[in-house]
Amino acid sequence: ERKASSQAVFIGTGYQEKNLQDMFKFLTTLVTLPFDTILAKKRFLKKAVKFFVQNGRMYKKMQDRPPLLVIFD
Repeated sequence: ERKASSQAVFIGTGYQEKNLQDMFKFLTTLVTLPFDTILAKKRFLKKAVKFFVQNGRMYKKMQDRPPLLVIFD
């Protein structure tokens, strides 16, 4: 297990913050929120798979680098 102090941090703001919180909820419950269209749901799921939750913390997957810890306000 890596320590948070040795990792890069991803900080979201505004709309992005709400979207990240929705992704965290989805990743911890595997229940999607209601969406206006199928396309909106597909976009959400496509973004959500770029993140994972471990020990109650959310991280963004990075291709050739360690994952980024997501910090919520």
